[in-house]
Amino acid sequence: RLMILLPLKYLLDNIKMAVVFILVPLIVLVSGSGGWCGDFFSEDTFDFRLLVNDRFHIFNNFYNYDRQNFNRDKNYHIFYVNPYLSTQLGPYMRAVLEIETEFILDIDKRDLDEDTEFRNGYIQCVIPAWKWISFSIGRQAMRAVDGLIYDYQAPAVKGYWDLERGFDVPLKVQTFIAEVNDGPYAHAEVKYNFSFLESVTFSYDWFSDNNDGVARIFNRLKNEQIFRSHGRMNWFSLSFEKFLFHFLLKANLIYEKGSIYLRQKDTAEREMDTEGYLINCSMDYSITKKLLGSLFFYLSSGDKRPEQGTFTSFLSIDPYINKTSIFFNGGFDRQFTGSSHNLGLNGIQLNGVMAPGVVFYYHPTRKISLKSVFAYFFTHRGTAGKGDSYGWETDFMGYYDLNDHWQLIVEFNLFKPGDYFKHITNNRDYTATETILGITYNF
Repeated sequence: RLMILLPLKYLLDNIKMAVVFILVPLIVLVSGSGGWCGDFFSEDTFDFRLLVNDRFHIFNNFYNYDRQNFNRDKNYHIFYVNPYLSTQLGPYMRAVLEIETEFILDIDKRDLDEDTEFRNGYIQCVIPAWKWISFSIGRQAMRAVDGLIYDYQAPAVKGYWDLERGFDVPLKVQTFIAEVNDGPYAHAEVKYNFSFLESVTFSYDWFSDNNDGVARIFNRLKNEQIFRSHGRMNWFSLSFEKFLFHFLLKANLIYEKGSIYLRQKDTAEREMDTEGYLINCSMDYSITKKLLGSLFFYLSSGDKRPEQGTFTSFLSIDPYINKTSIFFNGGFDRQFTGSSHNLGLNGIQLNGVMAPGVVFYYHPTRKISLKSVFAYFFTHRGTAGKGDSYGWETDFMGYYDLNDHWQLIVEFNLFKPGDYFKHITNNRDYTATETILGITYNF
């Protein structure tokens, strides 16, 4: 009863949410003459979709950064709503509005939180004389280098040039300039498709840290708020997808270089260079028509002496690394919202990460999809006496389609800490687990 009544109270108290969740669907229903169209309500100019997810989320022995211990247990009931509306404003202009809202009930505390974010709210235009050029302005969901540098939403201006449509050259260019939480951010990429599923992409990213982004790393290292920072960072990336016989090879190679000015409380500011790199590669193979296997290797550089010399841990702005669900930040929970309440490690470690692993995707029937993951985690540049193993993790996920609109989901993840975390936690032996049970409604 609490889970039903309190979300309704939030809707009534919040005019912004009431407009989105009540008035927008009613307007679309009244104005649309086509009625029910399966996946969305639509006339010639409207596209309305709604994704709803209801799930139980159970954490056991998750890592607590403040206490440096695996002692965090949480039980959540999460209700997620994601309405999407797109409408044509003219022959060359389109408006998009998308919102994500979570109602998060802490079962143990009987406390309900609400988290609403505008994921998309922008105008997109096509140049009439050159229809292969488009641009958009407003708050937009953006993704840079497969999410390894940035995967979130922010106010931005984005441009897109499809040279294949304009000049019959298989090149696509995308750029955006955004204002993210810690400062201005710019991205540019050129993608060359040499076949339908094969491509190579060159990217450049630039970021100005105006809000202590790097300082947070050192504040966490010292476990107190004593550092401030500002500076500039650059990323140079090469990504490709290529078939080799029956294997699909994918890779991201990223080099990061920057200069940061770091100031500790009551001390003079000092300049610190940053230089890191990231390698992310995988090899997919269809074992049978129903079973696909994938080997992957992920490496982000680390620094064993972060307070001395050049800072060599790989830095990114707001990444989404979905290799595993506990050590990294993949899984069902991050799929539904960017403001995930995942309490995992997110793969961010000063000593860097090396993670070999294997993934299996199995589709025994049209309605059932299964996924299993196993990965081992090592330090890249370990500190003497702390151990070089973060541990290992195995994840299991399953989907069952009840019909075209309803889907059951289940997930179980297990992380076993290694010597690195045993050193931090005074050799205490823990096993972190995560369980998700839920249902999704999509129309």
